[in-house]
Amino acid sequence: MVLKMVLNKKLPAGLPQIVGRLPRYLRLTANLYRDWRVKPGSKARLLLALGYSFSPVDLIPGFLPVVGQLDDAYIVLVTLRRSLRELPPVAQREHLAWSGVTLEELEADLANLRLFGSLVPAAGLRLAARVAGRVGRAGMTLARKLLLAKS
Repeated sequence: MVLKMVLNKKLPAGLPQIVGRLPRYLRLTANLYRDWRVKPGSKARLLLALGYSFSPVDLIPGFLPVVGQLDDAYIVLVTLRRSLRELPPVAQREHLAWSGVTLEELEADLANLRLFGSLVPAAGLRLAARVAGRVGRAGMTLARKLLLAKS
């Protein structure tokens, strides 16, 4: 369905806004990674989410226009939201202000990605959510190993 809309040059509403905010989301990711207040597990999750988004091995192949990038964007944004939620409110506001993104925009973009995902078979979206959960668990394991190695 989404691929048909792309081929007909009709992009889903909200997609151009998400694409336009990608540089700010990358800035937010970098700022969170550099901040000492962000837990090591969150930093590991951020790295894993970025690695997944640039990886050629994907749930939905990247060579499919628009559709191939939906799962990547969804996993990165879910990881950003989770990392922000683990911070004190003051630090959340600082990071959002530095990156030029609001929490409302982040939530709206996630809602739009879920809407686009509903155009893709539901099983694919459930699989993307499961992968996001595994990325989080893998991040925690990696952070524990790194902390133990420093001790």
